[in-house]
Amino acid sequence: MSINIKKSHRGRFTAYKKRTGKTTEEALHSKNPHVRRMANFARNARKWKHTGRKKSRARGGYLNDLYTPR
Repeated sequence: MSINIKKSHRGRFTAYKKRTGKTTEEALHSKNPHVRRMANFARNARKWKHTGRKKSRARGGYLNDLYTPR
């Protein structure tokens, strides 16, 4: 099962967070029900297995960065 988010709706919660300076936790307690819904979705989506994403380089980096063939 996959969730389809319209391209026009992608990034709306991130834009809201940047515009207001609020965290996801603060948005969960918003008076606006739409903001609460977006925050709850973001909190739940963080737990999912995201395919196609590269691992963070902060976790040790890639070995290929250190090795250069001669």
